[in-house]
Amino acid sequence: MKKANRKPKLDALCDVPGLRIGHAQNDEAREHGEQDDGEGEWSVSKIQDNGRLHLLNRIFLEKQVPNVVGMGLRDAMYVLENSGLNVGVIGVGKVRKQSIPAGTAARGQYIKIYLE
Repeated sequence: MKKANRKPKLDALCDVPGLRIGHAQNDEAREHGEQDDGEGEWSVSKIQDNGRLHLLNRIFLEKQVPNVVGMGLRDAMYVLENSGLNVGVIGVGKVRKQSIPAGTAARGQYIKIYLE
């Protein structure tokens, strides 16, 4: 039997009155390894000032430092260490800044992630 390849509707995933859901569709998001087509290994959600929830799918390219801003510590450590980087952590919470910009060639460097 052939499986149906259907994606769930985003509206069904969020039951918050008055919250509209959409995807980020700008070049800045794409430059940081984020895409808006629903195909990605990792997703980060951001609520914008206009009340829209943006789901940003992260793409991780081989031999490049990934963008882990917005991730929790456990996810960020997993992604960075699997990219061959040595990780230092400052703070608690979610990643707000990383010492090596996303997209830089990953060659076993030491990267600091700053959490808030």
